[in-house]
Amino acid sequence: MIAVDTGFLYALANASLVLLAGHMGDGRILSADERDFGAYRWKRRKPFRNLLAA
Repeated sequence: MIAVDTGFLYALANASLVLLAGHMGDGRILSADERDFGAYRWKRRKPFRNLLAA
């Protein structure tokens, strides 16, 4: 059995959303992780807009 670090998986999912947002040119995301995305910035100055939290 392989142990999986769930913190790493959440960080990987968050990083994927940040990269995808940059690629798509849009700061709107859909994530249940409100705490981390409250700290992240879109284009280094604007906060992401979490559509799940809205």
